[in-house]
Amino acid sequence: MNIPSRCYEIDASLFAALSASLPPASSVRLYHQDILKVPLAEISDPCVLIGSIPYALTTPILMKFFKECRRISRAVFIVQQEVADRVCATPGTRTCGILSVYSAAYAPAERIFTIPPQSFHPVPAVASAAIILRPDSSRQWHDAREAFFRTVLRSAFSHRRKILRNALHDFFRRHHISPGHAHRACAASGLDLSRRAETLNIGEWYCLADILRACTSRDTPLSDRTTA
Repeated sequence: MNIPSRCYEIDASLFAALSASLPPASSVRLYHQDILKVPLAEISDPCVLIGSIPYALTTPILMKFFKECRRISRAVFIVQQEVADRVCATPGTRTCGILSVYSAAYAPAERIFTIPPQSFHPVPAVASAAIILRPDSSRQWHDAREAFFRTVLRSAFSHRRKILRNALHDFFRRHHISPGHAHRACAASGLDLSRRAETLNIGEWYCLADILRACTSRDTPLSDRTTA
């Protein structure tokens, strides 16, 4: 049985070429749309998402995927090798960053293989890699706990050269958290705020966010603006 497939292409000339290449009986449905404007919830459940991501749109597409991936069983993306390094990075490594933590939280990733520039036309200036991401359906992106968790992440990684105690200074002020209270609560849970953001594992990040959320004196509107 042929399983229907949906393909999205925003470039008009490529859309025309792809449309002409499909046989009449093909189960593939091609849409001339911007994938960033397609609600992933409209895709059949469960499904596998496959794509070669334009380098300039990698972060927006990955962020859309993390936000809407609960109905997707897995995704295989071709991305710039540098991005693959960041998404698949483990705590304590030089490439570990906010994308690494988002991936660990919402869709753990692993590299499948690298792809040399000569495999593409036109030939890009950098190597690429294929990665596979397996969404964690238990995560609720819009849940208040998750939103606070991401706010803590953005604050910590916005000053990644600083230790967490200093990187979160503005966060404490905005959320009316006593730094001394936060430091004592973290120490009691075994979290050392003299560490840097890239050294924490996903369990420690949720622990830190939960501690700080308990310390906050009032609810504060959260923004989901993202820095990679």
